[in-house]
Amino acid sequence: MATHIGTSRNETGAAIETQLDEVGMAVTVALTALSQLPAGTSLSFIIFACSGIRHVFPSAAARIAKALRQNCVTFDITAGCTSLGTAVQLASRLDGTGLVVGADNLSRTISPDDPAHRPLRSFADGAAALVISHDADHGHRILAAAGQTHPAYIDAYASTMGKLRRQLPDALKDSLRQTYVSSWASITRTLLRHLPGTTALRLYANQGDQIAFAPLVEALKPLAVDIVQTTHGHAGGADPWIGLARIPPPDGGAAVLLSSGIGFHFHGVLLGAL
Repeated sequence: MATHIGTSRNETGAAIETQLDEVGMAVTVALTALSQLPAGTSLSFIIFACSGIRHVFPSAAARIAKALRQNCVTFDITAGCTSLGTAVQLASRLDGTGLVVGADNLSRTISPDDPAHRPLRSFADGAAALVISHDADHGHRILAAAGQTHPAYIDAYASTMGKLRRQLPDALKDSLRQTYVSSWASITRTLLRHLPGTTALRLYANQGDQIAFAPLVEALKPLAVDIVQTTHGHAGGADPWIGLARIPPPDGGAAVLLSSGIGFHFHGVLLGAL
């Protein structure tokens, strides 16, 4: 695994990448991740995952393959900020050794002049790359994955020319916040069925959704939950993986990586020791 965050900080402290776009960050972390493998390793597939606000066409996965000089299956997926977790779930079911890369320049999707973007000022830039193989001898084991979609909120968000449009009525704000907590709690409980007897858990989640962290801890009681918080802001689907790289679980410990795709996609991946 390899991660990257922007090397500058804006006025809110979010990590901003001024030199690289999504593909540039993706290639950077992909090269670092592949450098940990034996020389000449061939990939069976490359999946690129992003929020979809800015980069949709042409295929970023194909551009990554070109940079890596790999001739393999490539495709992109977009499911908001749940894209990377969803791609990991999909990759775990494919044969061979694959590369999953997520990257977003979310700081470039908001406008400082738009009042509707005020809650989004923590949007940041970052990426994560993961090599997934059924023959891996180190790293983390993917134990389970689960997700939900709540399409009632989909019309509150859109994008125009790579800029986010947000029109969330006040009447929906409380119910959306409750949906975050209930969805993540439900997904976490579903995943923990694969770890019977668990009493403590380290949890990684989108850093733009910290308002939901305390209610989530309460909702998961009596399970003892430690939610990792970082200082880079919200860098899209790479967020939980950036936290995992910085503050891994104790030796032999399990981790749940939660993500939310702009209010209607929710996803979780359960990792255990390899």
